[in-house]
Amino acid sequence: MKKFHLLDKKKEAVFIVNVEDYANHYVRFQVDEVCSWSLNGEVFESEHYLEGSIKWDTCCHFYFGEQDNAGYIHMCGIQSFYNHIALLKALNELAFDLMGREDNIEPWEMELPEEYLFSIKEINVEEDDDDIR
Repeated sequence: MKKFHLLDKKKEAVFIVNVEDYANHYVRFQVDEVCSWSLNGEVFESEHYLEGSIKWDTCCHFYFGEQDNAGYIHMCGIQSFYNHIALLKALNELAFDLMGREDNIEPWEMELPEEYLFSIKEINVEEDDDDIR
């Protein structure tokens, strides 16, 4: 399993992506949204946000929220809307990177304001070493 933090411009984790399985034709993942941070800036608490998969042909499946609240996610304001769109963009980029492919089928054309885009930081699950992409 691979684990990634999606970081905002302040380098704080907004989402945690746990890649459960991947190959050269698909990536399956679970995403948690960070709810609180410790005093030293580490993730303290997170909640399940979505799970899904992305395939080589850009077909994808997303299941939002917890099983007992299937399809429900809580959003507060415009920042949450931008975060949601930026999450989908980052998941697509991450999936194609893990598959070792380029998304030549349907390139992302929607421009998001720079301040809402995420950087992707890989977390070494065994050793907690970091590798920023």
